[in-house]
Amino acid sequence: MKKVLVLIQDGPFNTIRSSEGFRMTMGLSLADNEVSLLLMGDGVFNLLPLRAETIGQPSIQTYLEYFPKVRVQLYAEAGALADRGVQSLSEGVKRISHQEAFQLVSAAEVVIPFR
Repeated sequence: MKKVLVLIQDGPFNTIRSSEGFRMTMGLSLADNEVSLLLMGDGVFNLLPLRAETIGQPSIQTYLEYFPKVRVQLYAEAGALADRGVQSLSEGVKRISHQEAFQLVSAAEVVIPFR
């Protein structure tokens, strides 16, 4: 079993990469991997209750609902949340310090960044 970390640092509407990162994270959970997803920087904006489908973008909300069911751990870096005024977190999202985020990246066998 590999420890895989997907790192998303971009907001939901800058590119399609963020939604692709969420989709790929779901796919990685189907294999024998311990999968985590870390939101840093503008990536924390993905936690806002947005209606992406209104502008023709994929909705990330579905992934946020299913990640706990497929044992994907979702983390959000506390400094990025505070800097961007994101206060409420979806169920199952763990708020972690910058140091904890660094340790998470260091401990992963595979890190897949989406920027």
